[in-house]
Amino acid sequence: MLIKDKARKVENTQPKPFVKWAGGKSQLLSEIELAIPVELKSAEFVYIEPFVGGGAVLFWILQKFPNIKKAVINDINTDLINAFFVIRDNVGELIEILWLWEQEYHSLAEQIEVKNNIIIQNVKCLMPEMLLK
Repeated sequence: MLIKDKARKVENTQPKPFVKWAGGKSQLLSEIELAIPVELKSAEFVYIEPFVGGGAVLFWILQKFPNIKKAVINDINTDLINAFFVIRDNVGELIEILWLWEQEYHSLAEQIEVKNNIIIQNVKCLMPEMLLK
């Protein structure tokens, strides 16, 4: 599958948290649902998430309430907010970059494994008495 095909496939799926976050609210979604005013189920509204973290509540709200006019997210962690913006605005490019990093990682891991095997073989040949202990 081509990288662009993978990106297109991801763009057509329902979003969900891309990171586990300390203090995540995933387990509280059923309780949060009970606390939401009934009027929000039919009226247009702006959703404001001051502590987005991994975004569990944000993504749940976006799926559950199609009548959201706008969603505003915030978090004290600017790197996290930047990650959300990159995913929102450039998911295809992000997937391509991550795919390239994955290929590079696997290539380096294979090289390290080969070198480790060479070292182990040399040790076995040069010091066989150590292997008997």
